[in-house]
Amino acid sequence: MIWMYTANGREFQASDLTSLTELYEFKGKVDWIWIDIFSPDNKESELIADLLGNEKALVGDIKEGVYNILYTYTRYEKRHDYTLLSLPFVDLEKELRIHPLFIFVKEKMIITWGCEHCLNLIKTVVKMLKYHASEGMKTDKHFIFSRLLCEVAVLNSKALMSVRERIDKVAGETHEKSGKKALHAVFEMKKQISFLHRVLYLEKRLLSDVKEGIVPNARLDGEAKLVIEDATNDIGQDLEFIDSYDRSLDGILSLLNLGSIHRVETSINFLTIVLVILTLILVILEIVSRLH
Repeated sequence: MIWMYTANGREFQASDLTSLTELYEFKGKVDWIWIDIFSPDNKESELIADLLGNEKALVGDIKEGVYNILYTYTRYEKRHDYTLLSLPFVDLEKELRIHPLFIFVKEKMIITWGCEHCLNLIKTVVKMLKYHASEGMKTDKHFIFSRLLCEVAVLNSKALMSVRERIDKVAGETHEKSGKKALHAVFEMKKQISFLHRVLYLEKRLLSDVKEGIVPNARLDGEAKLVIEDATNDIGQDLEFIDSYDRSLDGILSLLNLGSIHRVETSINFLTIVLVILTLILVILEIVSRLH
């Protein structure tokens, strides 16, 4: 499905898109358009490819989830008359997973293409757009773009809360069990934290480029720029949290190592006592044998 959104004065407008003719007619009546794509069928995929300048290969790769240049990490590139960005966000429901949100920024148009995990994010930004329009506040493609980047940062920040809960759980479990299972749990958490750090670091770099006006078609000003500055600062704090989480895991590893040393010492002491007892038994048996 493909949706079109815009705001004309205080009026919020939304409709589904079925043809380029419909889009161009709509575009002639408004200053800007936000197009959101979700699970397009073959006809809609052809429409998107034509809209982007005959980008059939790109559309096919994104649809199949194999667009390797931008699929995993936060990056951007200029293509034809638009800039393509990848904004991944993380969830930790059962295991760490990454979901990309692709954004195409044109002169008077912004296009978003995500998966089912992006639905709540898109709904949140749509609600913001409705509210700002109803209050008579400024709305344009930069408003949408800055809010999308901000909401991705919020989702990644929420993932960090799950990380903190898992670290606390791992810390509690190390008091009850030890050995390979506990070590595996800690190292798995460290691997996830390292991955999160990379994602957030690259996201912060992207937002910094946006803030500095480096990203083509995305040179912001006014309120939109302030939103990006706030999001960049929040990501910086999240990176500090990740560093503290990593140190917490290092502390857990130290406790596990101390526990292992203590268990080895206990085993050595036990074996020493057994050896002394066996030695005494042998001495007694030797004495008894001589008396007979």
